Amino acid sequence: MQARARGFIMVVTRPGWGWNDRAAMPGQRTLKTLQEIEMFGDRHDLPTEFPEHAALIEQLHESNQDFAALMDEYTALDAEIYEIEENGTNVTDEHAEELKFRRVALKDKLYAILQANAA
Repeated sequence: MQARARGFIMVVTRPGWGWNDRAAMPGQRTLKTLQEIEMFGDRHDLPTEFPEHAALIEQLHESNQDFAALMDEYTALDAEIYEIEENGTNVTDEHAEELKFRRVALKDKLYAILQANAA
């Protein structure tokens, strides 16, 4: 869970989340600067996420309608998340997390297609 406040993020640690502060106990609140939160406000376009598949991503986007549709949905979702994070668009933490989970699910589907088509 995150809450923006004057250049800081309130992080509520949860068991099993890879970005937890190792010294923090689950449920403990810690303040971190925006720079300390990895990937906050970053774009997650597919060629950046999977640079080893950049040429294949371009090829599949042009030739595979299913891949293109998933990629377009992923790109739009990523842009929406970026807008929320960068401009402080007023949404609930739950909604922001839901969007991020949807982005991860789409990325998993796209990666499976990339793996199936990799030579």
